[in-house]
Parts: sequence; structure tokens; C-alpha cells
Amino acid sequence: MTNRNYWAVGCNRGGNDDVSQEFIDEGKWFDGYAANEDERNRNILEQINIGDILLMKSSFTKGTNHDITCTRLKAFGKIFAKEDYYSFKVEWIDNNLSEDFEGISYRKTIEIMRNDTMLQFVQEKIQNIEMKADIQNKVKLLEKSKNMILTGAPGVGKTYTTAEIAVAVCDGIDKLPNNRKELMLRYKELVESGQVAFTTFHQSLDYEEFVEGLKPKCNEESEGKIIYSVEPGIFKKICQRAKEKSSMNSLDDAIEKLKEECSDEKNVVKAKTVTGAEFSILYNDGNSFYIIPNNTKSQTIGSGIPINIESIKKIYECSNIYDIFKHPYSIQKDYPNIHYPGYGVGILKYLEEKYHVPKYTSDYSEKNYVLIIDEINRGNISKIFGELITLLEKDKRLGEKNEIKVALPYSPEPFGVPSNLYIIGTMNTADRSIGQIDYALRRRFAFYPLRADETLITDPTAKTTFEKIKKLIENRINPDLDADDIMIGHSYFMDDFDFNLKYQIIPLLLEYDKDGLLTLNDDERKSLKNEQIPEIKND
Repeated sequence: MTNRNYWAVGCNRGGNDDVSQEFIDEGKWFDGYAANEDERNRNILEQINIGDILLMKSSFTKGTNHDITCTRLKAFGKIFAKEDYYSFKVEWIDNNLSEDFEGISYRKTIEIMRNDTMLQFVQEKIQNIEMKADIQNKVKLLEKSKNMILTGAPGVGKTYTTAEIAVAVCDGIDKLPNNRKELMLRYKELVESGQVAFTTFHQSLDYEEFVEGLKPKCNEESEGKIIYSVEPGIFKKICQRAKEKSSMNSLDDAIEKLKEECSDEKNVVKAKTVTGAEFSILYNDGNSFYIIPNNTKSQTIGSGIPINIESIKKIYECSNIYDIFKHPYSIQKDYPNIHYPGYGVGILKYLEEKYHVPKYTSDYSEKNYVLIIDEINRGNISKIFGELITLLEKDKRLGEKNEIKVALPYSPEPFGVPSNLYIIGTMNTADRSIGQIDYALRRRFAFYPLRADETLITDPTAKTTFEKIKKLIENRINPDLDADDIMIGHSYFMDDFDFNLKYQIIPLLLEYDKDGLLTLNDDERKSLKNEQIPEIKND
């Protein structure tokens, strides 16, 4: 969060009338006294800057003796322009508040906010809003490209951020939890359900592990002989899950196949009711199948008993509510227009068994899936993705205008990458132990840099150390590099700072020097080995 001041301001224009809604509608705030050429507040007004936060409030007392002071927060917003020293254009961030704070009094027209529960309330709200706005920007980039890589030095929050993006992509930004604990609980649920998958690239990872390969198995039926079977890797598995249709879509597909099956005059399609009575299924176009019970002569029922296809779908939709496979007629209690439900259930049973229609699920929507690849630049991209690298491109995905499918080498089935699969990679920009990232990957991924954020560091000692290290890196960095690419991230300066300084930060700086990322002199190197951050003096 950037450095800025918070100001409690009144909601009138020099009189007693509450005009907060007018300020909100006009997207501004001004001091009513100054507007009437009364400069009593000029000194404090001139301290208010663009980017500061205005909290529009009213003050009052309550209680039997009116001895309880209270401040009501009506709205807050950020200043984006100054029209005059007393008039400001404001983006009202939350303009529908009516939050009361007992024991807090801001009675003046303009006061700088003190460190109290009201200030903390607003800061937390703004932090959540800004966090979601930041994540929204990343999600928009990912939605546009389908593939993105978060880049940055150690500790800037690359892996940390992937969880936020994954939850936002799967659930929508509006449903993103407001705190980290709830967000990680949801993230774990998505991982457990298979909607999000996580892997780490390394130099020994290959196509057989990532896409599909032959894996040895012990065949118990052949006296323990080893057999080889084609096993899908993490990438193929999540692609298969992302391509799964809703249960109702699966039923629709099965019904279309049954229509084709019944249209073959040489083929007689037979099914059974739940009581075991066999019947034949006919189809002659239209919205119904026709049933001929095997124990009935067809001429006695004409062309057959019509079973409406929509009735079959309704039976399927209600299969979890009614015990239709034992008592098919129970559905007529609520749906009397469903005729011959025994035959409808028989057809449904046939479709489930022959075409593998799954059990009905009502919570399905067009889900997004996310594959997170940590340390993506450490893998041999050609060795891992093989011929599938082209399929990652947005317009080559399944259902897109330039859709491409390829035959996999081990299983002959055609394979494509679904458009509802999003790939998020992370890349450590300080890692020079490997070459530059594969250009084939670079062309197919959007890159989003993450930087060390000093404003997130609250401990004064840690903040001072961060500034000293930043100055050291800026003055001793290899001229071919960018300081942001190796500036140690803020997470090292937050929790367990003393431990991190001794066992992670200082060893990392020495490693930078050893690898040529920094060019330290002997004194600076000696200071680090003595667990001291060297001072860089201004010339």
C-alpha cells in the first residue's frame, strides 16, 4: 500500500445540511467555508495531496446523557485531482457505508486520521479492494493469453500469487475471499477436486511424466510378470478434466447416439424396465422414442408407446431426489405429465450403461481449470512439451478458429488443449544457473513482473535493512542486469526476519557475488560474511 494520508472530512457545505450524496454524485469534495471565502482551514487543506484518502463522516453523541461520542463513516474515496486548494475530485471507493464507531470523535471539518479502529477499518477495506483490483489485472491478462508467467527475484511472492489468481479464475473475482486463510482453504479445495493442479519443472522432467508415457506394472493375473501400460501425466490429466462435459450434456450426447442406433433398421435396440421386463426402442425423428414391450404384439399399440425425450431428461434431473431405479412411478407425484416413467427409467438405465452417462450433478457450470508450473524456466521445454507446445496458443485451443489436434505417440487418440485450461508459470529472474527461457515458450506466454514491495514491510529494522540491501544491489549490480530482477523480495523481511537475514538473505547476497550478479569489493564481502550488511555511502 502506497504512502498516503487519511483525512476525516465533514459532509456539509458550510451549513448543517448533510450533502454527502451530492458530493458522491458529483465525484468531488470541497470545504464549504473556503468556498464562501472563509480561509480558516486553508493551512490544513493545503496539506492534502493527490492520492490521499478522504473519509466523509458525521459526529454525534448518544446514550441517556449523550455522554457517548460517536463518528459515523458514510463513504471514503481517493483524491485524483485538485481543482483548487480547497476543492478535490474524488473517486468514491465505497459510498454506501453507515458504519458507527463509538468512543471516536472527529468533530472538525477536516482532521488527519489518527491510529484508531476507524482508520484500521478503512485501511483493511482499501487493501482488499486494491488486492482484488491487482489480481483482476493479472486475471484479465491470463484470460487474454491463456498462458502467463510471473517473473521476479526470490521472495517477491510469485508462488504466493499463483494461488490468488487460480482461485479468481476458477470462482470469479467477486467470490475471492478477503483474507489469506480463507483463500488458501478454497485453493486446497480446488486442488483436491482436480480443478487446480500444481507441479514444478526440473531438468530431469520429460514428456513421459508430464504428458503420457509407458509405465511398468506388476500383472498379478500373469504370475507377477511386468507389463507396460500407457499412463497420463499431470498435463494430460488436467486437459481431460477440463474437457469433461456437464452430466446433462453427456446425456444429450448419449441420446443423439441412441437416435442413430435406433435408426439402423438392421439393429434392434433392447432395454429393460427396473422389474426386468424387456422392451424395444424405436426412433422415427421428432421429440420422442417409441417403446414396444416384448410381451405385446406391436399391432395392438400401433407404432409404439411414445416416451418424450424431455421426460427422460426430467427423470434424469430428478434421479437424486426420487428413488427412480427402485420406484420409477414416484416421480409422478410432482410431475404427473411424465407418462410411462418405468420405460423412461429403462431408457435412462440403458444410456448410463452403454454410453457411460455419469450420475446427475446439479452444481456443474462451465468450469475453468488452472495448471500452475513452478520454476517453469528450469525445465527443458522441448523435452517436456514436445509437439504440444503449439497447442498452447489461444487460437489453437479446442473450439477456437485455428483449432489443432495431434495424435499422441503412445495412445493413438487425437489430443487438443481445451480453451478453459489456464496455465500459470513462475520464473526466478535471479537464477542464472540455466540459460535464457526457451523462445518457443516465450512466444506463447504473457509475462507479468513482480517486484519487491517495501511498503509491505512493517518492522523498522527490517525496513532499514531492506533499504541498505537495495542500495547495495543498485550500486554493485552487474551492468548487464536489472536491479529489480535480483532485488530480494519483501517476504524475507516480514516474518522471522532475524532468521531470514542470517540464513537466507546474506547467503543469497554472497551467492549473487559468486555468480557475478554483484561485484562486491573485499570489505563488502567481509562484512556479509560477518553477518553485516555493508553501507554504501553516497559519492
